[in-house]
Amino acid sequence: MTCQSRGAGDYRIARILKAQATAERLTADCKTDVRAATNVEAAAQGDIVILAVRFASQDSALGDISPHVAGKIVVDTTIPLVPPKVMRVQLPLEGRAAVHAQKNTR
Repeated sequence: MTCQSRGAGDYRIARILKAQATAERLTADCKTDVRAATNVEAAAQGDIVILAVRFASQDSALGDISPHVAGKIVVDTTIPLVPPKVMRVQLPLEGRAAVHAQKNTR
C-alpha cells in the first residue's frame, strides 16, 4: 500500500497495518493468538483491559471504551506528560491521572 497525502487518515492506516503485522509475528513467535484491534474492539473482547495512551488522549479513550468495560479490570498506565515538557510530570488539577480519569468518565 502506498500513501500519497500523508494525512491523518494515512497515518492511522499505517498504524493499523503495523499493528496487524506485529500481531501476526507475535502469534507465530509465541504460538498463541494475538490480534490487532481498535481500542473499542479490544475493550469489548478482553477480560482485563490495559490502557496505555498519552495523557491528552486519556479522556477520549476512556469515553470510547467505558461502555465495554463494565465489570472488567481496567489498568490505566497514563502518566500526565504534557508537551513540550515531556521530561517532567505535570499533574492534573485532581493530583493524579487516575483520579482525573475517574472524575471525567462518570
